[in-house]
Amino acid sequence: MASRVKKEEKTGKEIAFQDDDHQVVVSQFEEYADATIEIRKLAEKCRDYKDGNQWTGPERETLKKRKQPCITDNKVQDKVNTLLGIEKRQRTDPKAFPRNPSEQDEQAAEAATDALRFVADQNCYKTITRKPAADNLIVEGICYGQVIVEKRKGREPYVCMEHIRQDRGYYDIHSLKDDFSDKRYCGYFTWMDYDEAVENPKWDKEALDASITGQSQAGPDKQLDDKPRWVLSGGKRKRVQIFKHYRIKAGVWHESVWCRGGWLEKEKPCTYKDEYGEPACCIEIQALYRDSDGAPYGDVPRYLDLQDEHNKRRSKMLHLLNAKRIVARKGEFDNINALRDELHKPDGVLEPNGDIAQLRIEDNLREAEGQWRLLQQTDMALSQTGPNAALAGTSGDLSGIAKARDQSAGELPITPLFDALDSWELRMYRQVWCRVRQFWNEEMWVRVTDDEQKVRWVGLNQPITQGDMAAQAAAQNPEFQALPDEEKRMVIAQLAQRPEAREQMLGDDGRPMRKNDIAMMDIDIIIDRGMDTITVQQEEFAQLVEIAKGRPEIPFDTLVEMSQLRATTKKRVMDKLTGANDPMAQQRAQMQQLLEQLNTALLAAKVRRENAGASKDEAAATETGVDASVKIAQFTTPQPQGDGQTAKPASKATVSVN
Repeated sequence: MASRVKKEEKTGKEIAFQDDDHQVVVSQFEEYADATIEIRKLAEKCRDYKDGNQWTGPERETLKKRKQPCITDNKVQDKVNTLLGIEKRQRTDPKAFPRNPSEQDEQAAEAATDALRFVADQNCYKTITRKPAADNLIVEGICYGQVIVEKRKGREPYVCMEHIRQDRGYYDIHSLKDDFSDKRYCGYFTWMDYDEAVENPKWDKEALDASITGQSQAGPDKQLDDKPRWVLSGGKRKRVQIFKHYRIKAGVWHESVWCRGGWLEKEKPCTYKDEYGEPACCIEIQALYRDSDGAPYGDVPRYLDLQDEHNKRRSKMLHLLNAKRIVARKGEFDNINALRDELHKPDGVLEPNGDIAQLRIEDNLREAEGQWRLLQQTDMALSQTGPNAALAGTSGDLSGIAKARDQSAGELPITPLFDALDSWELRMYRQVWCRVRQFWNEEMWVRVTDDEQKVRWVGLNQPITQGDMAAQAAAQNPEFQALPDEEKRMVIAQLAQRPEAREQMLGDDGRPMRKNDIAMMDIDIIIDRGMDTITVQQEEFAQLVEIAKGRPEIPFDTLVEMSQLRATTKKRVMDKLTGANDPMAQQRAQMQQLLEQLNTALLAAKVRRENAGASKDEAAATETGVDASVKIAQFTTPQPQGDGQTAKPASKATVSVN
């Protein structure tokens, strides 16, 4: 397509566009640059105040002529650092929850949680990405981030969570939502050496040759030009401005790479997909506040006037205390300037020409006191805006619960900041999950370091073989569960030796079945946020310890459960107490249970033996009593006489009760 030529209004130079699409993307960036000049000036001023550059050049010259001290007491930086400290305290890890109430989905959600945390740890997300994003939200009022994928030869794709500098990103000026979900285009640019750019084989060298400059595409601009700007005129390195642009075209997100000279990578549908499989923009933007025209701003503009007043009143107060007025007759001193110099010296010498009584030296204590009182009001106003003493925990000597309540009340003014940061972070993690589902297709293992004592590995996309299914079915069989452990191992070994046991199982749709299959996981991601409750936990634990001193019968596991230990540490201690996840402890518990059962059986046998002996003795005693009664009856009963013959004695009766 033939080039289209347009004359640039600012410089008068003619710009050649390769096609209509190239002209559209260039005009979109220039639209942003022209419409946000004042917004970017305010953002740069806020950044300067945070960095301590709070006096303009003309103001410094004026103070120098007055011999007035130029004092900068940087309260803005203190406020920003306090908010960043609170941000660090509130950092938490993402957690995935299943959308269906099944054990399989719960296991998949745990694997998804581990995958998200693995990506965050790989990128050092909390310090390299989240912290500068929070800093941009506080100071400039807008932050950018992107989630992309770097493909590595022989290894799994690397999911990158990157922070984009606030002065390098741009957005649709007609987008009015805080999360910019209604944007039609966005992007970012970077300055790089020409030698580095031409090393990319995909980029057009002629387009790069036409783009060598130190000024932005939109013309000379302090915020958009290459930095540092003082080397633009004398620098010998060739620099080019490269744009990564995203826009909606025909209802679909497209991506491209371009420069002043033309296309470097022509427009195409975005490589990255959303959760529905549609092309998606990988950049997430968040504003803290937006005015009626949609201009984003942060917390720092609230402090600018108070910071100026604080600096200038302190400077004026010191100047008044150091300066003095002289009342004297005209001609009393030969050199007035020399008189001023001597007056401010600790050992200065004054030599009046006339009567010394006509000389009067006046101080400025009243004016200085007025400045001091106004300075107190300024400091009070500064202390009551943004992070206050209650939130910082310095509001007085309070108990744990009272301090926690005080901090909770002091948290209210900064709630919008952390709501905005949480919204941006949640969308970043959702972008991570979309990249993981799209690019992690092979079998892989992720390292999880949620336990400081050991490393845990979680398998993703693990193939399920017929042997695995057979072993799982056998484990659920009651007859298999009744077998001894040795026989169980033999059965599993026999299953594993079969050739068909190594074949992968196929699902109903004909696809290979996999454990923790990322592409099939259906989860929700949340960021659990809550203020630190360590003071309340410490107070409750201290009270519990005091109770335990007076009542030692309280179990130790109750103290552990009520302590402020980390959840993982608390679980590990409880497992040691109960013997969970400890084979030796479980074996000892089984032996103890077996001994108790044996002792119970022996005791029952002893009771039965004693009962049987008692019954036998009772029966013998009864038999003895019956025999004695029979003998007495034989001797006491007269014998009958028969026919004159002597009768034979009767035989002995035998009686037994056994």
